[in-house]
Amino acid sequence: MSDQGIQLSLMFPFGFGSPPLFLPWRGVATITQERARFENRAVITLKDHRVPISLDGKAADALLTGYAQRLPQWTGGESAELQARSPL
Repeated sequence: MSDQGIQLSLMFPFGFGSPPLFLPWRGVATITQERARFENRAVITLKDHRVPISLDGKAADALLTGYAQRLPQWTGGESAELQARSPL
């Protein structure tokens, strides 16, 4: 995660030969927090796509924390509150 966007990649051996997926912040509509089993889930909704991307565990925690820290500077200093939804 950077000021430009989010880079996702699969762990070996699943991502062998596949380049990382880069999601620029300008293409992200929302990042919401859900509770899945006993851990957090981050759900990324993109502006131009209907299929959300879900991350669980440590990856979700890192994304939610980084998003909350960066949100005030993108919204002109407003508080960083994540949208919360109940699990399905």
